[in-house]
Amino acid sequence: MRGTTELSDRLATAMARLERGGIDVVLLDVGLPDSQGLDTVQTIRNIFPEVAIVVLTGVESDDFGLQAIQHGADDYLEKGNMQVEHLARALQYSIIRKRASSADSQLQVARDIQQRLFPAIPPPIAGFDIAAACFPAATIVGQRHFQAPRSNVQ
Repeated sequence: MRGTTELSDRLATAMARLERGGIDVVLLDVGLPDSQGLDTVQTIRNIFPEVAIVVLTGVESDDFGLQAIQHGADDYLEKGNMQVEHLARALQYSIIRKRASSADSQLQVARDIQQRLFPAIPPPIAGFDIAAACFPAATIVGQRHFQAPRSNVQ
């Protein structure tokens, strides 16, 4: 995994940097001078939902890690038990999961729009018989569609 690392010693500095964009993951110590505890995770998550967050904790407790995830973290690591391989894996997997989650959300929005524009069941309109419907491509996978060859018009 390659990338650049930027260090912020305060939440305010980190938030200003996140505003500029281009950040995939935040490795967050929840004991910052200007923000303490899991509210720090929630603050970042609420404003930057697209950024993966991995919490570093000095508390050796699975309960704290699970609470971090409930507050919006994508993963957590205990400072005392952390190895370079674990850190790299947690960062990489958090980025991958966040991107997949974002893609799923975008796909669901597209499906909702398509369903509203082109419902599978024709809407009842008094005085009209509608004999057509639209089906998402996912429901007709496997059917072949052919395109007529272009004529040689010059």
